[in-house]
Amino acid sequence: MKRNIGVLDKGIRFFAGTVCVLVGFTREPRSAVNAFLLILAAYLFLTAFSGVCSIYSALGINTRKKE
Repeated sequence: MKRNIGVLDKGIRFFAGTVCVLVGFTREPRSAVNAFLLILAAYLFLTAFSGVCSIYSALGINTRKKE
């Protein structure tokens, strides 16, 4: 797949993923919300590291600068 995530977008995703992990692991009581936050964090980290977002691809969005 073609990369479609820019540098700023990657930073925001990494920060948001970190916040989701922290809230997901520290929130009491354990619930479905915690599981959702951890799954969301995994998706954010995966897209940040790979540089490809399937949702962006489906919507035709590209935040990466042209080289």
